Amino acid sequence: MRLLGVTIPLIVASLCGPTYSNRTKRGTVPVQERCYGKLGCIQITPAWYSLLQRPTNDWPMPRDYIKVKFHSYTRRNPIQSELLYFEQPSTIKQSNFNPKERTVFFNHGYMDTYSKAFVKVMIQRILEQGDYNVVILEYTRAILTTFSQACGNARLIGLELAALVNYLKDNEGLNPADVHIVGHSLGAQISGYAGEAIPGLGRITGLDPSGPWFQYMPTYVRLDPLDAEFVHVIHTDRSPSVATGFGTDEVTGHVDFYPNDGKREQPGCKPLERPIFLTMLQSGIEEAGRLVIVCSHDRAVKFFLDSINTDCPMIGIKCSSYGDFLEGNCFDCGEDGNDCLEMGFHATPPPPGVQEEQYYLKTSHQPPFCLHHYRILVKFGEEPQGQRGSVAGVLRISAQFADGNFLKLPLFEKSELYEHGQSKGSLFTSAKDIGTPVKFEVKWQSKTMLRLNVENLEFSWLNVPRYRHPRYQQTAKKISVTRKLFCTPSGEAILTSGSAAVFTVESCAN
Repeated sequence: MRLLGVTIPLIVASLCGPTYSNRTKRGTVPVQERCYGKLGCIQITPAWYSLLQRPTNDWPMPRDYIKVKFHSYTRRNPIQSELLYFEQPSTIKQSNFNPKERTVFFNHGYMDTYSKAFVKVMIQRILEQGDYNVVILEYTRAILTTFSQACGNARLIGLELAALVNYLKDNEGLNPADVHIVGHSLGAQISGYAGEAIPGLGRITGLDPSGPWFQYMPTYVRLDPLDAEFVHVIHTDRSPSVATGFGTDEVTGHVDFYPNDGKREQPGCKPLERPIFLTMLQSGIEEAGRLVIVCSHDRAVKFFLDSINTDCPMIGIKCSSYGDFLEGNCFDCGEDGNDCLEMGFHATPPPPGVQEEQYYLKTSHQPPFCLHHYRILVKFGEEPQGQRGSVAGVLRISAQFADGNFLKLPLFEKSELYEHGQSKGSLFTSAKDIGTPVKFEVKWQSKTMLRLNVENLEFSWLNVPRYRHPRYQQTAKKISVTRKLFCTPSGEAILTSGSAAVFTVESCAN
């Protein structure tokens, strides 16, 4: 993104779309095609149009104008890049690029550049992990234009990347299964275009893939699970409308992660949380402008960076919705552990045949972004004698630990309706591991004389393998959930307003 004063007009222009001689409109020609030599051909058909989602399509700008460059970094040249050109084989043979090593490509987003500070951090952290090739694409001319034109250019950039990978496969022994393409925003869609032209591509990571011009379009228009053996997506600014988010609202990978529901105003991005003036002083007006406009959209990049060398991984839990996730309805990793997966650089693919699965998690507002996830499940007993129907009130729960300290849990803080014979769950998080409580105190407050019968409490937490920094070493242990049941000596606690009861593990044995 350029200076704030330049960014806003460009966003407006990209949405409105000024007349451009390279543009085609729906219904003008049924099928059009342009070919780019060894790169292949691009078609525009009626299926590439949508009145609301993609009203126009732009042909890519000339290849010799865009001039895509591939900046290669290895442990032997971690600072100064080497340019690779598949049409100039000597640039590859004389470089430090090793086709036998794992390779990570990175595609940046709209109005961004390859030389940003976060890109340098990414290179450094990946190289700390091992003998990787890290290749950063440069295509500044292709994205300093209207958004619709940039979307047209994205298709050609994808072909350029595919041509390089396929050349390395055919001539240098590169295994596409060892290639990981990472893309942010429009760069995620570029990654998809490259992936569909690379047989056997190992992995794509989409960091908040662009929504405008892509979402609700056919899969060949946007990133989808067929573009690589493993497509992993992180949503942080998803929305059905560009007015409320720049990211796609669609499930587009084998596994899609939704930290904090994947929507705008991620933790640290709310208006009063953004250090705008400090950022302006430290990093300049451009970065301050990004903080105002695309803070949540950029948060996917920050999550990915944090995940590379962390010893506190961010874990998503498979769930049908964020609401169910918050209520603890999905707090289970399954028998094989595949319902709890790590988000970010070290994400692992789900079992074969699984795709478009949704994983939710909560994060902190700053690095390290990981949070420890816990759940309390309260089971209510039968209705007290002489009482019928649901009861309204506030259920306050405190945990006591072996050292005598108490922790008031942020659960059920508002008056709610509770049904006897049912269970009520709630998820909560902590930046630090709170440990295992030795007892819980449950207090009932109600504006009525109705009583609440609490039978027991189940306390659950995620068991997450930890990793050593900086060299990533995963243990064989799967992510799992541990549960402990807490009871009262009498087997139930019938609470009147203002009264409390203590629940312990030992009481469950009675």
